[in-house]
Amino acid sequence: MAQWVYELCRKNGWEKIGLGVWPDNKHAIAVYLKLGFELAEALMPSRSIPGLMYQPMYKSIGGEDK
Repeated sequence: MAQWVYELCRKNGWEKIGLGVWPDNKHAIAVYLKLGFELAEALMPSRSIPGLMYQPMYKSIGGEDK
């Protein structure tokens, strides 16, 4: 399923995708790292749950050529 998402994003011109994970969810972070996502340097404040911070993660997926 991840490959399908990457292809869809490439077809729409995206070169990078991102997601947010709660910092204490170590299992999810490990899975996303194995899928090639990288941790952002700083935690970000949640807009949906004020007062909580989340860990942004990003993955470069290249353009349509890749």
